[in-house]
Amino acid sequence: MKKCKVVLDFIRLAVAEKIVFFRNIINLMTGNALFPTPDVTLTVLGTLVDTLETDHTAAKSGSHLMVAKMNESETAADEAFRKLARYVDRIADGSEATILSSGFHASKQPEPALRKDFSVEPGKNPGEMILACSAVPGARAYVWQYCVGLLPVNEQGWIFSGSGTRAKFIIRGLESGSKCWFRVAAVTSAGMGPWSDPIMKVVS
Repeated sequence: MKKCKVVLDFIRLAVAEKIVFFRNIINLMTGNALFPTPDVTLTVLGTLVDTLETDHTAAKSGSHLMVAKMNESETAADEAFRKLARYVDRIADGSEATILSSGFHASKQPEPALRKDFSVEPGKNPGEMILACSAVPGARAYVWQYCVGLLPVNEQGWIFSGSGTRAKFIIRGLESGSKCWFRVAAVTSAGMGPWSDPIMKVVS
């Protein structure tokens, strides 16, 4: 049987999603007896993620300098988590369960099931949309996204709305009359699961 390896799929995530993913890894590896001496300490990883989050927030201003700083922070965090992934691979020696216990995704793994009962309804105020999905067993967080207009052909077209532990989320400030697509993914101990099928709604 082919051995499992850590998948570096986090590289393709948007910055906001990486922050959620990285924090989940740090949380799962803290006190994890399978990984006593990571090649990069969890303290250093936490600092890198904190810096990335700060720079990501600052980059929302549109400043070229702030965007450049965020890109540098993202590169530094990516490289550190690549190094951590190599450590997890070395320790796991092909064990899928060991890899998943770290928070990374494995090359052969069961998909965390996100049931299809995902709904999007207008809120009480103009520009509000209420998103809800069935609770996923073992979910630690839910990540919510939307896009305006046509359904994106790749990940770059999606906008991060927020994340939280509840299976319900309100997006505010959308333009009334605009056509938007919405989707959600659950984060479990196995990492971030697949996105739900997107739902299109016209914002009231």
